[in-house]
Amino acid sequence: MLESETQGEITVVRFTVRTLMDVNQIKKLFDMIFQLTDDSGRRKLVLDLRNVEYLSSFVLGKLMMLRKKVEGAGGRMVLCNVAPQIRMIFQGPSKPLFDLYDNEQEALQSF
Repeated sequence: MLESETQGEITVVRFTVRTLMDVNQIKKLFDMIFQLTDDSGRRKLVLDLRNVEYLSSFVLGKLMMLRKKVEGAGGRMVLCNVAPQIRMIFQGPSKPLFDLYDNEQEALQSF
């Protein structure tokens, strides 16, 4: 469901599932990501959503919680490879809810 890779101080987390709709699956995935930040102290995260085609609003809440936690610890979280139909959800009324990049390389270079 997830792959992670460390590139220097940055951790890239790649979702390997097409849909993020099941609440139990979402909880499990985000528990793994939260554990990654807790156990290894990773504070620079790139979340790669290239495989995700659909997600529920529950995911949005989890992403916001994760960003708040990472930023509260002095870190930063960005998203990349976001499908157009999902990108629309992340575009807030006045500004994007997250820093979005077209590809992983751009996301890595943003740090």
